[in-house]
Amino acid sequence: MNMSRNTTLMGLISLCLLLVISVPVYGQLNTATLTGTVTDLTGGVLPGVTVTVTEVETGQIRTTITGDEGRYQASSLAVGTYQVAAELVGFQTLIQDGIQLTVGGQRVLHFVLSPGNISERVTVMASAALVETTTTSVGGLVDDQQISDLPLNGRDYVQLATLQVGVFKSRLGREYNVHRGSGTQLSINGARTDQNLFIQDGTNTNDFFNMTPGGVTGDSLGVEAIKEFRVITHNFPAEYGQAGGAVITTVSKSGTNEFHGNVFEFHRNSALDARNFFDRDSSNHLERSKPPNFVKNQFGFTIGGPIVQDKTFFFGSYEGLRQRLGLSDEFVIPTQEVLQGILPKGALGGACNPNFPEDPATGKCVKATPIGPEILPYLALWPVGNGPKLTTTIGGVPLEDGRQLYSRTTSEPTDQDQFTFKIDHTFSDSDSLFGRYLWDLSDFVSFDLNPSFQRVARVKRQTITLQETHIFSPNLLNVARFGYNRAETGEVDAGPAVEDFDPALSFVSGLHMGSLLINDLGRGNNIGGSSASGLDRILNSFEYSDDITYTRGRHSIKTGVNFRRLQANGTNGVRRQGAFTLGGFDDLLLANPGRLETVLPGSDDYRGYRQWIIGTYIQDDYQFRPNITLNLGLRYEIATVLDEVNGKNSNVLDPYSPTAVSEQVDQYYNNPSFSNFGPRIGVAWDVFGDGRTAVRVGGGYFFDLFTPKIIFSSGWSGRPFLSRINISDAPFPRGFEDQDQSALLTQTEEGPIQRDFSNPNLAQWNLSIQQEITNNTSLEIAYVGSKGTHLTRIQLLNMNQSILCPCPNDPLTAFDESTVAAGIKYFPPGTTKPNQEVNQMAMKSFDTDSTYNALQLTLRRRFTDGLQFQFAYTYSKHLSVSAGQNGGSSGGLTTTMDGAQQHLDKGLSSFDVRNILAVNYTYDLPFGRGMGGLAGGFLGGWQLGGIVSFADGQPELVNMGRSFGFQPSRSASFTGADGNTDRPSIIPGQTFGQLDEWDPATGIYDASTLKVNEAGFFGDVPNNQGSYPGVANFDLSLVKDTALGERANLQLRFEFFNIFNRTNFGLPSRQAFRSAGSTAIALCPTPIESSCTSNRDSRFGTITQTNTTNRQIQLGLKLSF
Repeated sequence: MNMSRNTTLMGLISLCLLLVISVPVYGQLNTATLTGTVTDLTGGVLPGVTVTVTEVETGQIRTTITGDEGRYQASSLAVGTYQVAAELVGFQTLIQDGIQLTVGGQRVLHFVLSPGNISERVTVMASAALVETTTTSVGGLVDDQQISDLPLNGRDYVQLATLQVGVFKSRLGREYNVHRGSGTQLSINGARTDQNLFIQDGTNTNDFFNMTPGGVTGDSLGVEAIKEFRVITHNFPAEYGQAGGAVITTVSKSGTNEFHGNVFEFHRNSALDARNFFDRDSSNHLERSKPPNFVKNQFGFTIGGPIVQDKTFFFGSYEGLRQRLGLSDEFVIPTQEVLQGILPKGALGGACNPNFPEDPATGKCVKATPIGPEILPYLALWPVGNGPKLTTTIGGVPLEDGRQLYSRTTSEPTDQDQFTFKIDHTFSDSDSLFGRYLWDLSDFVSFDLNPSFQRVARVKRQTITLQETHIFSPNLLNVARFGYNRAETGEVDAGPAVEDFDPALSFVSGLHMGSLLINDLGRGNNIGGSSASGLDRILNSFEYSDDITYTRGRHSIKTGVNFRRLQANGTNGVRRQGAFTLGGFDDLLLANPGRLETVLPGSDDYRGYRQWIIGTYIQDDYQFRPNITLNLGLRYEIATVLDEVNGKNSNVLDPYSPTAVSEQVDQYYNNPSFSNFGPRIGVAWDVFGDGRTAVRVGGGYFFDLFTPKIIFSSGWSGRPFLSRINISDAPFPRGFEDQDQSALLTQTEEGPIQRDFSNPNLAQWNLSIQQEITNNTSLEIAYVGSKGTHLTRIQLLNMNQSILCPCPNDPLTAFDESTVAAGIKYFPPGTTKPNQEVNQMAMKSFDTDSTYNALQLTLRRRFTDGLQFQFAYTYSKHLSVSAGQNGGSSGGLTTTMDGAQQHLDKGLSSFDVRNILAVNYTYDLPFGRGMGGLAGGFLGGWQLGGIVSFADGQPELVNMGRSFGFQPSRSASFTGADGNTDRPSIIPGQTFGQLDEWDPATGIYDASTLKVNEAGFFGDVPNNQGSYPGVANFDLSLVKDTALGERANLQLRFEFFNIFNRTNFGLPSRQAFRSAGSTAIALCPTPIESSCTSNRDSRFGTITQTNTTNRQIQLGLKLSF
């Protein structure tokens, strides 16, 4: 089916559905609803009452009339403070002041009228609603006071989402994403980090990979322009779609009838900071150093006010960031002796060999022949180590292995500028319009281990929203909206070694040097340029929607349609420069062949994808009884198959065929979205009818659509347009281009997409009890659960052929078949891959699942008498098979160990954090109250605020390491699998886990419980058995407000991040064992002993980075008027 047929079909389906529904849509993406009943003193309902709703700051008026049952509703109201009046002939007019309406909220406000003259006006101050009695969605509000008062590291307002239950900030994959425009990575109630929907003023603002929008720092600027936002963590209404996880909807500030604005500056530098645990002296690794140089300035202004009183308003903002971030980096590099051709025995499996005979004087192994001239330029790339030399345990004895630590500090420059502008205009009492524009540009430079290789990243974001609201009658309202979101991300290599590159270092003629990794050094210690040719990606998202609400009797009926057009253009970042991996130092010095990952000449990695997403829904909030509300909804959402504008669609039609290769196809996959019906149901019970006690239960079905993120985040590869190759025995450093290119086609890596699949989805359910404890404090206890089905993973299809035990004894392992359980897969030596036409076939499959169950508790006090606080605790368990379609973007395991046995990877999810506690508070200090003069001016106006967070560590995968693919006696060579998915085994009778007491320099894990997995078998360490250490963090702010006359205020802020300077350690090294080079002796005897632990990596479980910053102090000054 081609694109035009898809579009026509979907348009017809949507049109037919709208005609059947016959009622337009209600849109509350960026607004609020006010509802309630009007009765007399006896409790009798009063129809025909005129209810006037007035926004205090702008004077905008909305009028509605109660129906036969005395019920009224005013929908799509702007967020803000209101005065509401109810008037009827024969009764006194009752006015309620101070009504706060919040984004996405539904405020219940009842009136009881007393007999009297309509001209008699009684005004009362309404109390804030603490208990939600009409909706069953789970979530919370971050209001303007929290946004403006709480300390924010990086002034990233999205961080405040973690104040809600069920929300935590994922650390996995963050370094991969921050420089590509992805903001704070949020996993919410068991959903993956790319399953959330971000809405600002009604427009979808998700980034290119469907994650949190942000700049190159990973922060989302513009907090001064944000009024408030709501996090709907579970079971959101049918009006929201295009997400299987949570919804974060944000409302920006608007102008009012008075001019308001501010000018601000926030400053941080290393002179105010504590040193990081890993800050080391560059000349002596054992010595602690002072913090590296760090200067950060965030500055800007806001201004808003009337253009025409009561009719036209404007608001604008600018925020700039100038940061020079000093970083302490630690690398593993070769010792100077290694670079001179002198290897310790630990680098060769414990003994010298003919290529490196022993020097009797030193006992070390010296290269028998001079180092080749083609290798010398590479040896000059590494710096001189300044840290301790490392060891490998062989035969129970730790031996130096040629590795050494190297520490250095660098300064990474970052610049960012953001502008916003908004206009609100009222044409009449029944017609209004607003428009908003955002422009954001940020740049970043990072440095390789060799600083002559650099990386420049740029992120540019633009959003436009136009929204018109028209009131046809007190019961019928229409909202029409256009939204545009443009996200541009780019990364290129730079620096002297790139701009004026040395051809002697090139792996591919005419291109600068790519990436070189020696497996002896471990992941993350590669040197040279990036392997990719650069990333250049642009997402254009056009949204068109029309929304209406219709109120009749006890029904509030909502329905609507949303058309979204996606244009995703960009490169895949293929390894055009080449990425070479060598097994050991001996392979480097001997110029032995290694693994080369690159592309065949003529490969084209630029794609332009197009897609339509169309969603429609109907929702009825039905007041079944005065104290019982039913939330009933149904959403239908379909997406066309991704289509490449130039016809460069390729896929493997039958990936299980022994001769399967990719080919050009009309469409990638068969559309799974036509059955995407997502029901929602909920019951909200106001138990005693007084709004103080509520029981809420609800559930729904939510879909995660196939969008460009799935292809771009995990890449694409397929003939005839793009041929990635992975050559296991490529001549080093050059010679690839001299080989028969047609023969190299058998070394290609295919990345097919499963053609027939069901749409990924999440079923969600919740039960909560909410109680008002005092007039200012409420408590909520909730159970929240979800089940993900048809979720994505990467499935390796071209692994070596295997047999199931019981099986005959094999001389290599000499195991007793009676000790091997039936059904265990065994890969005998000498077996081959079933498909000899390709090297590997990594298919994106939609066949995994997940489960999430949580107990959540929220205690909240609204701001009263100078004090507000919120206590949010979550206890949960999350099980899954895979963390997504790309480990870099979402973090954690994505490629299953055995594509045919995914149950081997069933275990703790990468987003399983058992305990999470978040506390926030603000307190107006009582000093100086009632005092005048200088004493009152100095002692008064102080406020204390803070955020306290505790969380268990995220799980992580423990593996053998990719290097084991180089060893003929290890399982990876037999399975044909990536060594990163191959895991070690637990010694019988032992239990692997985290040590009760540990040192980051020696390791967090009990490595003595692990052994090398038997050749031909997968290891048995469960998926995600390792973990980060937990996190405990205390941020504090001390704020002084000084009035400057009646209309201005000067605010001085002292903000302390990680005020107690607690070291929250980061990700441990997860590679349990090391391989040796091709000339090394066998690591383990054959047959393999059941407890072979030779070549245990001394870096396993060690930690070289922190999860949070050291203590940092930020000074802020803000002038408001």
